[in-house]
Amino acid sequence: MISNILWDFDGVIIDSLAIRDYGFREIFRSFDNEDIEKLIKYHNLNGGLSRFHKINYFFNTILKQEIGRNEIWQYTE
Repeated sequence: MISNILWDFDGVIIDSLAIRDYGFREIFRSFDNEDIEKLIKYHNLNGGLSRFHKINYFFNTILKQEIGRNEIWQYTE
């Protein structure tokens, strides 16, 4: 007897990359659009990486700024 069914929506049942693009654009809307588009490009090339990694990449690599774990968490709430 089956007691649990698990659904893998992310990339299997629906393609969530476009939804995530929107989310990144929303949380970073106060930043320069060119920088946001660099993140979106990175995000689309690295779909399997976590949003925590991508937020860290945005600050460290694109903006050349340090960001702490607590600040990253604030962007994910």
